[in-house]
Amino acid sequence: MQTAMKRFVIAGLGAFLFPVVALGQSSTPQANPKNGNVTIFAAPKNEIVRLTTTLVVPELPVTKVGTVFLWPGLQSMPDSVNRLPIGNGVLQSVLSHGPSCAPPGDEYPRPDGWWISGQYVNTPEGDLVGFRGCFGGPNMGALPQDRLLISMSVVGAIWTQTILNMRSRESVAFGVDLRGQAQAYAVFNIEPRDGGRGPDVTFLDTTIGFGRPDAHNCDLWEQGPDDVVAPRVLADDLLSCSIGTITLKGPGVSPASKASPQRQ
Repeated sequence: MQTAMKRFVIAGLGAFLFPVVALGQSSTPQANPKNGNVTIFAAPKNEIVRLTTTLVVPELPVTKVGTVFLWPGLQSMPDSVNRLPIGNGVLQSVLSHGPSCAPPGDEYPRPDGWWISGQYVNTPEGDLVGFRGCFGGPNMGALPQDRLLISMSVVGAIWTQTILNMRSRESVAFGVDLRGQAQAYAVFNIEPRDGGRGPDVTFLDTTIGFGRPDAHNCDLWEQGPDDVVAPRVLADDLLSCSIGTITLKGPGVSPASKASPQRQ
């Protein structure tokens, strides 16, 4: 018998469920190098256990057509531990301009501005009832030049995302039980939809933690020709890496082609 995903918002009053219908956000990174997408791997058979980064909120998109998603995220590989039965999905803290599949769905909260929430998206390739779709926690607004401190970490099977606006000190959080599915790579992405035009975006002081030491932790799988990733430093204990600056260049208005990465 299949059971639904356990999902909750970490808040002062306890846990709340937010199931919603997916509207089209993707859970797979770009196959071919192009601007607006950076992907960093754990070593084969290893996993990422935490990620922290600071997203600098860009100016509002020049055009109000369509939607723009800016996000860091974590995702499993086909050979990841406990990949099945959940299948392909992405943990992502998404800064959005425009409508989204995340709660509250069609009635997006900041029609003229940026808003952000922790999310889990597993569509259209979700394999398990209860995990297929788009799920998320409470959202908060953000202004251009705000710095959003984003943290993702796992304790047991529970992945928790927290987002802190360092200007307003407002914060939101979202947790999800992924049944021990290992997350194998980190993604930093600009995702325009329905004619939206993605602005450049910068992530500062990124740290990625790994389950086991390995010299191939923090391998760079993809970087757009104008994207910046520097410096990228693997710690002496091989358990974490730090990246001073990740700057993604806006890819334009066309939705990117999608495919899952494969290790060489």
